[in-house]
Amino acid sequence: MSDKQNAHILQPLFGSYCRTSSFRWLTCPQSGEHILHLEAFVDDPIKKTWTVQLVDSIIENRHSVFKTIHRVETKTVLSAGTFLDVLDQLCTFENDNTQDSAHFQTTLPDRQMLGWRHFKAFAEREGYVFDTQGVAYARPDINAFPPDAQFSKQDIHSANNNMQRPADEFHNTGKQSKVPQTHFLLDHFRVAAKKKTIPQVRIISHMDNFAAHITEMHQKLETYCQTYQNLGKGGLVQEAEQALDKAESDLKQIKAYGLNVESFERFTHECRITCAMLHAMGIYDLMVTGKADVATNEAVFQNRLDQALALYKKIDPTTEGQHALEFMITHAEQLIVPPAIKAFLDGHAKARAEFYGDAPPDQAGTPPPPPPKPPGLFGA
Repeated sequence: MSDKQNAHILQPLFGSYCRTSSFRWLTCPQSGEHILHLEAFVDDPIKKTWTVQLVDSIIENRHSVFKTIHRVETKTVLSAGTFLDVLDQLCTFENDNTQDSAHFQTTLPDRQMLGWRHFKAFAEREGYVFDTQGVAYARPDINAFPPDAQFSKQDIHSANNNMQRPADEFHNTGKQSKVPQTHFLLDHFRVAAKKKTIPQVRIISHMDNFAAHITEMHQKLETYCQTYQNLGKGGLVQEAEQALDKAESDLKQIKAYGLNVESFERFTHECRITCAMLHAMGIYDLMVTGKADVATNEAVFQNRLDQALALYKKIDPTTEGQHALEFMITHAEQLIVPPAIKAFLDGHAKARAEFYGDAPPDQAGTPPPPPPKPPGLFGA
């Protein structure tokens, strides 16, 4: 990475995942059809470091009209890297494979289909601009371009069109930059740790309840992803949404103390999108594999798809975003709960431990677990 790139890094505010386009490996010596892409995700929301991994989706029935992913293999390329390290890896991978037409062919989902998930649009939204060589530079100011670099008219237009970073966030000093990955307002722990007043401890208590309900939601979704093929597991997603309802109620109590909970609200909104998406993905997979009756489940799938699209539109109202989300739901390789949710829970546990120090749970004032749910709503 060049010294110019190292001069300034803008920490992402709007997400924790991005990826390259997909490439079909034309000359792979192994059996099956191999579809490759690189993806990156936040591995530590406190330190704001990233992991990059190569994803190889393998299609065994390459000559069939209905091509389905047989298995997926991943390999870590980078861990604990900066966001500029991520952009360097993803940009090199995409440029090299695009130019090597003898060995690789661009396939769906491509840059246009991915929308904001594509690393270039993702970075441009965060305040980066790519030069004529495809190298990413962070803008020093909302109205300025990086010095000592060359940018094409197309690159300038794309960067200006996609940029959404607030003007006060270009030095990582704004209120959003001060929290881990925007979604996670764990700095309240550090503020409270300076002076453990009763109101501050109450806030932490409500945060514990919030985290407990997010944990319950996460566990229900994980179970659904692992067991949805057994049919009749949709109730798990509904239970996850009920836990999310409780978490949103916790936020209202936290907000009553005068705290800004906008990032928490965005996080729970994304969790609600996740619930609808995973349910839709599960139903769709069961229908296309013949494990569930289409006539019975199509209306439920469409309802869940519409819910996911409507919720996502509040974050990304573009047509490209809607198409990318729908493509993701109907072309899912496997059902996975977004790792950002687990990252939030891990960060909460770490920050809570720092707040209470080595005090035993009973001395630390740990709130009691949330009351049990009413029995018999969705079975065991």
